[in-house]
Amino acid sequence: MSNARKVFLSAGVLGALGWLASGALNFKRDSDEPPVEPIAVNLTPELARLIEFSGKVAAAIGVCSAYALRSDNGDRPRQREDLMWLSDALHRLQALGAYIGHGSADQIVHACDGLITTYQGYRAKDAKSQKARECFERHAQRFSIDDGLAIFADIRMKVLPLVTPVAAPDATQAQAL
Repeated sequence: MSNARKVFLSAGVLGALGWLASGALNFKRDSDEPPVEPIAVNLTPELARLIEFSGKVAAAIGVCSAYALRSDNGDRPRQREDLMWLSDALHRLQALGAYIGHGSADQIVHACDGLITTYQGYRAKDAKSQKARECFERHAQRFSIDDGLAIFADIRMKVLPLVTPVAAPDATQAQAL
C-alpha cells in the first residue's frame, strides 16, 4: 500500500475521531475550492497514538459524568469543571482531523501549532491556567498532557517539509513598502 493511500486511510480515522469528539464536523470547504490531494506522509503511528490518547481522555471524562457520580460525594463543582477542561482537550482535535482529511500541510501545521499552544496553556503556572492545570494534574494517572504535546509535535515535524514556503518580497516590492 502506498504512503499516500496510508495517509488517506489514517486521515479518515482521525476525521471520524474529531467528529465524534465534537459532536459534528464544522469544517467546510468552499464549493468552488478545488480538492487537495492527500499529503504524501505516513501519519499512521501518530494517529494511532492520538486515538489512544483520546480514549484515555474520554475515560477521564467518564469518571466525571453523571453516570459515574451516582452518589453525592460533595465534589460535583470540581467534577463539572474537570468535565469542561477534559472535553475541551478533545474537541480541539476537530480542526486537525479536518485538515488532515483535507490534505493541507499548511493548515495541519497551523492546527498543530494551535494545539501545542493550548495544551501548554493547560499546564502553565499562571493564575489564568490554574483550574485547567489542577484538572489535568488530578487525572494524571489516566493520561498525560505531555503525551498529547508529543503527538502534535511529531505530526507537525512530519508535515512541516511539505508546507508551501512563503515567498520573500523581491527588491521592487520591498521598495514599494
